Amino acid sequence: MEAVLVQEEGRLSGILPRNLLEIQLGSHIDLLTGLYRSDYIYYHGVRLLEDKQEISIVFFDINNFGVIDKTYGHTVGDIILIEVSRLLRENTPSEAFLCRFGGDEFAVLLPAYLDEGAALAYRLTDIVGQHSFSHDIDVSVSAGVTGGRRHEERDDDPWSTMEQLITIASLRSTEAKKSNATLITVGNQPINEIA
Repeated sequence: MEAVLVQEEGRLSGILPRNLLEIQLGSHIDLLTGLYRSDYIYYHGVRLLEDKQEISIVFFDINNFGVIDKTYGHTVGDIILIEVSRLLRENTPSEAFLCRFGGDEFAVLLPAYLDEGAALAYRLTDIVGQHSFSHDIDVSVSAGVTGGRRHEERDDDPWSTMEQLITIASLRSTEAKKSNATLITVGNQPINEIA
C-alpha cells in the first residue's frame, strides 16, 4: 500500500493511503477540465470575507453552449469546455481562485476591488472571443461581476453570504447573455447591504 505523509504547520500529522487521497482530491477537482469545483471558491471566499478583505466574483457562462453541444455532439462540447478552461487558467492571476462551477459555467474569486474584477472579466471575455477553437466554432462568454467586503460582524453565516454573492454574479452573467452584453456588474458596496 502506497502512503502519503500529511504535514500540518510543518509537523507530521498523519499518513493517508494514496488511493484515499486520490478519492478525496477527485471530489474537489473537475475531471474533465482539471479545474477545482465550486467548493474551492466557497472555501477561499469565506476565508477572505472573515478577514474583511475586498473581493470580486466573476461568473462566466459560455454563450450558446447548448446549441454547440447539440449541433456538434457532446465530445466536441467537452473539447470546447476544456479549451475555455485552459484559456481561463492561463490568463487568471495567480492570486485569484478559479473553478468550473458546473455545466458551462466558471467562476473566479479575486481578492480585489470590483473594478479589478470587471477589468479581468473584460480581458478574459476578449481572450475567449478571439481564440480559434477546435472545429472552427465561434465561442464567446458572458460575465457577471459583483464584489465588496464585510464592514462589521453579522449574524449571517459567511457561507450563505458567499452563496448570495455567487448567485448575484451568476444572475448578472445570465442577464448579460440574454441582452447580448459582454459584462454586467453590480455596484461595489458593503456586502451586508447587498447580500
